[in-house]
Amino acid sequence: MTKSHILVKYIQKKETKMLIIKEYLTAVKLDEENKLLFAYDIKNKIIDEQSEGILSEVNELMYQKIASHFHIKPEDFGVQIG
Repeated sequence: MTKSHILVKYIQKKETKMLIIKEYLTAVKLDEENKLLFAYDIKNKIIDEQSEGILSEVNELMYQKIASHFHIKPEDFGVQIG
């Protein structure tokens, strides 16, 4: 097996779980391994990876969307309603 085949298999296994919240032009990425949620700005319909930040506080609507989409308790990932 070549290095490129190994890399492709690794990428396929490490699936990115992402939620787009259009109302806030925000993308949320779930990092189950580190028990974190990351937030990104959306600009011109493109996720701005340079805007990455650890999500720690959200409003009730975002909290519910995150909980429902990822089937998690956001507080278990360091996110509180503020």
